[in-house]
Amino acid sequence: MTPLDDAVTRGLQFGARLESRTDTSATLVYGKPVNHVLHLILTLVTCGLWVPFWLGFGLLGGETRTVLTIAPDGSVIVRKVP
Repeated sequence: MTPLDDAVTRGLQFGARLESRTDTSATLVYGKPVNHVLHLILTLVTCGLWVPFWLGFGLLGGETRTVLTIAPDGSVIVRKVP
């Protein structure tokens, strides 16, 4: 098992999903996308009171991606992607 395989396995154990994989890199996705339809309905039902929460979830929540690549020395480089 390569160091990249080990890093991917650790990410999957911590709740990540494997988005893509090559021989030298892998992309892991953490979290879930924001359900904007649900937040729109909640905003309409609460006459706009839900808007600050929706903005908070939209800005701070959702999915985050991490790219794992193999460095020339064989170590794994972890980079978060916006």
